[in-house]
Amino acid sequence: MVYKKWSDSELSYIKHHYLKYSDKIISQKLSEMTGQDITSSMVRRQRRNLKIEKSKGRPRFERKIE
Repeated sequence: MVYKKWSDSELSYIKHHYLKYSDKIISQKLSEMTGQDITSSMVRRQRRNLKIEKSKGRPRFERKIE
């Protein structure tokens, strides 16, 4: 396995989009931008190294009472 050197722009992309997108989608976008094969587990590892945690479980939705 070859170590990937993460650029500042890639790390900032993860920081700015982790709430809106899943690790899988972020990895696909970064792969398109860089031309390298970036997996979702690579993104997850970098997110954890940056001390960024996602909330666990499914998001809760409030019910509308009519």
